[in-house]
Amino acid sequence: MENFILYEELGAGSSSVVYKGRRKGNLNYVAIICADKSKRPVITNHPRSGSSNIVSFYEWYETSNHLWLVVELCTGGSLESIIGSDGCLSEDVVRRFGWDLVNGLKHIHELGIIYSNLTPAKILLDGSGTLKFGNFCLSKANGETLEDFFTSVSISEEAREGDSKDVSDDMRETLHVISASPPSEDFQSLLKGLLNKNSDERMDWPELLDHPFWAQVLMEEEGGEGEEEDEEEEVDQEEKLANLRTSFQTAIQSSPASP
Repeated sequence: MENFILYEELGAGSSSVVYKGRRKGNLNYVAIICADKSKRPVITNHPRSGSSNIVSFYEWYETSNHLWLVVELCTGGSLESIIGSDGCLSEDVVRRFGWDLVNGLKHIHELGIIYSNLTPAKILLDGSGTLKFGNFCLSKANGETLEDFFTSVSISEEAREGDSKDVSDDMRETLHVISASPPSEDFQSLLKGLLNKNSDERMDWPELLDHPFWAQVLMEEEGGEGEEEDEEEEVDQEEKLANLRTSFQTAIQSSPASP
């Protein structure tokens, strides 16, 4: 760690501290996590690449008492801070944030990792407002014991006993807490499918990804890709025209003068 400079503390938990840092001789800032050695899953289970909705992992070091992780610096704060500042969010923002979470969590599951204890405080935002999963301290690989997770996280009596009161009977009231405006039918349908207590009837990944609630954000993404393709085509056409002009000028200059 002698190659890094630590600046201010960005946050702290019961077993880790996060600093803003920079590698000597480099102007790019990073986040540096100092964690207890007991939290080795923060290294072993942190995806190395593959999704823009997961905090990028760069490298790690081990000292006598701690593990040091060098990861992407997210300057937009946490989802918890956004909710705390804004209160209710518009449905468009919920849709955008939700799509980021769906894509990130799907990638995590495809790697055989159980994120565990998903809370707004563990979801970070980069400078452009993209949500990213961070803090894999409590994550588990498939097959690992979940005892540590369940002993470290407070679970309500209703959730343990399967009491239906843990899920509000009035979905509209629940949605009013989340969203700043009356929820659309697609929004209600999405949450009802995800919160179904019967696992056999609960929405699966294909149904979640194809749900009409995401239609608007998918159209925006496709529109952005189309604009990029149009820009590339314009550049290609300009290059072709420039090449034609050059060829034409060369041909004129090399042609014999008229008698």
